Amino acid sequence: MTDREFLKEVQQFFPRACLRSIKRHLYAAYCRDREVYVSYNFETQRWLVQTAYDYIFEADLTTAVAQMSTDSCDY
Repeated sequence: MTDREFLKEVQQFFPRACLRSIKRHLYAAYCRDREVYVSYNFETQRWLVQTAYDYIFEADLTTAVAQMSTDSCDY
């Protein structure tokens, strides 16, 4: 996955997200208006979706966002 592909996936759910960091094993983005941090770790092949209230590790970004939607925060 390239940084461009990563950001495209994240922006499906958080259109205003911007790249925060690009490292050899990790890409990260932040969506300021939703206060959501999203990263992908190449070693574990897992997504992290984190808000001020919760965080979820998942192999699939869609599943992680869906789980966040069922919580008290509506994304």
